[in-house]
Amino acid sequence: MRATDCPILYVDDESPNIVVFESTFGEEFEIVCASSGEQALELLDRLPIAVLLADQRMPGMSGIDLCERVREWHPGVVRILVTAYSDQRTAIDAINRGGLHRYLTKPWDVWEVRQILAEAVTRVRLERTVSVLRATLAERNQLVTLGFIRARILHDLANVTTALLLTSSNLEQDLKLGATYLPPEIRDRVDEELNELRRTLAYLVELHDKTRTVLTRPVPAQHPVKDMVRDAVELIRPEVGRVARFHTSVAAPLFAWVDRTDVIRILLTLFRNARRAIESAGEAAGAGGAVEGEIYVEASRDGDMVRIIVSDSGLGLPAEQRARLFLPATSARTDAQETGLGLPICRELARANRGDLLLLPTGPLAGASFCLLFPCHAPEVPDA
Repeated sequence: MRATDCPILYVDDESPNIVVFESTFGEEFEIVCASSGEQALELLDRLPIAVLLADQRMPGMSGIDLCERVREWHPGVVRILVTAYSDQRTAIDAINRGGLHRYLTKPWDVWEVRQILAEAVTRVRLERTVSVLRATLAERNQLVTLGFIRARILHDLANVTTALLLTSSNLEQDLKLGATYLPPEIRDRVDEELNELRRTLAYLVELHDKTRTVLTRPVPAQHPVKDMVRDAVELIRPEVGRVARFHTSVAAPLFAWVDRTDVIRILLTLFRNARRAIESAGEAAGAGGAVEGEIYVEASRDGDMVRIIVSDSGLGLPAEQRARLFLPATSARTDAQETGLGLPICRELARANRGDLLLLPTGPLAGASFCLLFPCHAPEVPDA
């Protein structure tokens, strides 16, 4: 299948080389060619170039100079330098200045170049997907946080409304008992004020019901669990770095009927908490947080539900923290930078998707273990 969404830019001042490159790889990839560094920069400004292959020995702007500018102006482009001279100094200079991903020498091996191009295109596609997911998650994070806060406020308002309705009902009963003792003009005025109170309370109840319907709702569909776990791991990997190694085990085929963004957001929160727990374990051990830990992710089917277990090799949670972990404004951390809303929001998201988030008493690793539950299929709609 020809890759057309990630163009490859080949830059060489010799026309025969361009012809050979296009004829060799043009059937598998979308090839764009330029005969100079200046022309290549113009194409990079206009096209979504994924990979750059630049010949080193070109008049005017050399391949290293071109890669250096592309690194600054188009950092997402995979940069590969091509030269007929396997000079170590040139290679070091190219890597340092141009931030090269690969270094090829002429004459090249066609099979090797084909593999390198395929890997580079796959890498760019993954990075672009991650970028889109990050933007989507950032936007959803704002919506979900606001929705959660609105939901808590509405819950408190509902309690107030219920109390007002009960008080109003009691007041009406008391006034009925004492109505015979009131002068007619006062009784009429009290009846009028009671009617106004009823109208106000009815409007408050209606306003509460309408406001609930505008909260963020999940948009469920059937998604492969393996893909969601993979994307979440790839998103968090730069943050986890050398702190922990991931071990994933996902039964196949396994699908969940969920809002994909909600699931990834929950997993990211659990992964971040696992990273912090592992760092704390390293600090407690006197290693300055440099101990490499493990994050274990296992997904399997349990009846009509998908079960995803996330476990870490940290110190675990004390009993007093376990008891209040999902309460609003509660956090397992003690520093001032933590808002404490992460896990409560995650549980709200899971339950909005007809699932749940649970803290397990034990797990595969020594630290904390969480269990995510989601339905495998869409809910059955009863016959009209």
